[in-house]
Amino acid sequence: MDTEILKNCIAGTPRGWENFVDRFAGLIFQVIEHVYQARFQNLSVAQRESLGLAVFAAFRHDQCRLLKQYRGESTISGFLSVVTRRIVIRCLNNEYGEVV
Repeated sequence: MDTEILKNCIAGTPRGWENFVDRFAGLIFQVIEHVYQARFQNLSVAQRESLGLAVFAAFRHDQCRLLKQYRGESTISGFLSVVTRRIVIRCLNNEYGEVV
């Protein structure tokens, strides 16, 4: 099922992006909170939303280029966790713009 959700998102099918967000938003925000709290203390609602927007924008950028890199060598959740972690670290280092 996750594979179909990812394929539909990448293909741009109706509701493909929405289904992807519905399915993986919890995981993505969990990773965001974990990475942030490992570096700092508490994550404010504004910081959480800002980082979430940055992650989802990166996933959607350039016709889902990052998502197209999934090759099935791990679970989709594992892949998204690693990619989300990298995006958040770059955001916190201000490589993707002002977030912190």
